[in-house]
Amino acid sequence: AGWEGQEEDEEQELRPRSELVGTWWEVEGLRDVAGDDAKVHVEGQDVHVSRCRGTMAAMQLVSCMGESKFVCVESCSSVHLSVETTTKAVLVLRCVKCIFVLGGKVPSVTLRDCINVEVVVGDGSVIGGIETIGCHGIVITTVPQANHAYLTVQQLSNSLQKNSVSVPERMTTSLVNGNMITTCGTSHSTKSNTAHDKMAHVW
Repeated sequence: AGWEGQEEDEEQELRPRSELVGTWWEVEGLRDVAGDDAKVHVEGQDVHVSRCRGTMAAMQLVSCMGESKFVCVESCSSVHLSVETTTKAVLVLRCVKCIFVLGGKVPSVTLRDCINVEVVVGDGSVIGGIETIGCHGIVITTVPQANHAYLTVQQLSNSLQKNSVSVPERMTTSLVNGNMITTCGTSHSTKSNTAHDKMAHVW
């Protein structure tokens, strides 16, 4: 609750911007921005998307066109972000109710302290895996690549063949007859995960 209140105070003074600062594209504070104003044409730079926010009725669209290096998304809510290609990694911090569509080959994806986030990728595109830390309600949606080396953002978005899987949020290890057994679960499949449920209501 404290973090959310702090974000609201900061956004009252936040000036929406999308500009190249040194070697970084800074996309910050977009709300109800449409069309070309929500597109970033990247030519080998890093991208930092922060404090963008959609509404209950419509998500804020942000598109990274071209080849990005490192992509960092921070403190966003109700944002639909598409990235054509990235050569280093994708890091997502403290985002809520967002969708990330990652085209091309993706070296790695890390999500930290996120709630209700969906990541859409090709089924063989994430080379280094997808890591989640302190997250709740994460869904990985994959699209079959078939004979394609990679899939574009448009192919990922338009495909009718998608497989969505919820990432386990907790693991329980027990010893049974000398064997170690670990089971995984999400808040949808276990009634005892009340801490995560309370956190989701706060956010």
